[in-house]
Amino acid sequence: MSISTKRLIKITVLIFVCITNYVIAQPFVPDNTGYVKGAKFLAYTKNKGYSLVGAFKKSMKDSLWYAKVLKDGQWITIDNLGNIAQNTIPTPPIKSVGKEIMGYADEGSGPNDFNPFTYVHPSNIDLKIIQNDNKRGLINTKNNKIIVPAIYDDVRLSNFKFIIVKLNGKWGVISKQGQQIISPKYDEIKSLGVNMAGTKTITADAEIVRIGDKWGLLSEEGKEIFNPQFDKITSSWVINSLLITCLNNKYGLMNKSGKELIKPIYSNIQSFNNNGETIVAINDGSGVTYGLIDSLGNEPIKPIYKRIAFIDKSLVAVYAEDFPNPKLGLSNIDGKVLTPLVYTGISFFKNDLAIVYISIDHHQLMGFINKTGKQVIKPVYQDIEYINGHNGYYKVKLNGKYGIMTIKLDYSVKPIYDEMGEIVLNKLCVKKDGKYGLIDYDGNILLPIKYDYDFSSHDNGLIQTWLNGKKCMIDLYGNEYFN
Repeated sequence: MSISTKRLIKITVLIFVCITNYVIAQPFVPDNTGYVKGAKFLAYTKNKGYSLVGAFKKSMKDSLWYAKVLKDGQWITIDNLGNIAQNTIPTPPIKSVGKEIMGYADEGSGPNDFNPFTYVHPSNIDLKIIQNDNKRGLINTKNNKIIVPAIYDDVRLSNFKFIIVKLNGKWGVISKQGQQIISPKYDEIKSLGVNMAGTKTITADAEIVRIGDKWGLLSEEGKEIFNPQFDKITSSWVINSLLITCLNNKYGLMNKSGKELIKPIYSNIQSFNNNGETIVAINDGSGVTYGLIDSLGNEPIKPIYKRIAFIDKSLVAVYAEDFPNPKLGLSNIDGKVLTPLVYTGISFFKNDLAIVYISIDHHQLMGFINKTGKQVIKPVYQDIEYINGHNGYYKVKLNGKYGIMTIKLDYSVKPIYDEMGEIVLNKLCVKKDGKYGLIDYDGNILLPIKYDYDFSSHDNGLIQTWLNGKKCMIDLYGNEYFN
């Protein structure tokens, strides 16, 4: 070989190495699950001699992505520029695939009474409680003028236009200018809280007063709207100005101006929701039945049902029969029943669809209804599970086989698999004819259906399984490691 030929070969190799290094230096772009698509990255990993490549995770400290890789039996960490990182990521413990459970939101409720409140009335900004020995008074810090000398046993600022004072074991009311409004005669004066407009801000909504075991109500000016006569007065929790009253174990509704909206006739009134509705119960001695009232005191749904449950903003499930053999249907909050009361269960609505359950020959079948009550998919499935964290996919079971259905109610994966469960984000472990593989939500096969056992996953995107009786670790690029 001539010298010129050797030089040409060296130059060609040098150019190839430079081009290769330039290509490799380009940042790899992982998708939202941490995997890099394309032949270039696969060629790079093969060139580097990586036996396994995990999922990339974005660092909180810099803008780079990092992944665990296995090289010559040792774990190292690389970034998405192809550099080996100094600090390796510890390999997380293995977690087994578990059956997914539909995530139904649980509507919570809050307590009725709050003290102290986070909201401070503007008229209290310049007020300060003073103390002389065991007595208390009030001073205006703006002009340093004493409003009330220290003559009371206790003084409390309220979020209204008055001050609460205690003398000789009794509570009374004075104005914020120091004039007496109600002489001390109450055993207790108590603030009721409200969660304003469904936010996390808790404010005082009303002041109630007690003499003995009876409760009354004060106005915002500190005057007595009605004398203590109820066994209990509680806040409606989220609806400003509404109070729930109790007399002889019966509950009613009034506003904080003292206007009675509903006489105490119910055995229970639940907390109002943000839309101004709540469920009520009546017990006539033969059993408890449920209805619906609104914040104006209207009763759009008479208490004739064995149970009522909110399943959407304007929709409720109404029960003709309760557990253990429920019969229920869908109604709007105006009382119009939208479906026959034949179902054994109705889920919360997601993507304007609800799963309905029906029992046929002691077998539970599932289908879908929309918000008008129309049955868009008849109950023919043995199982339907809404898959959280995805844009509207359902896992369905038909004739013993599993598939995936979209919110358009068509199949992205036909029901052909014996088992199915999510193992990592957007990846499904499936079983068919006794073997296991991996697919995505569009049915594309990511790992061939040839493995002996179902998969266990590492948090770093690697999968553990068995093949031909041998334990192995695999990645989503098709690499298998048996050591």
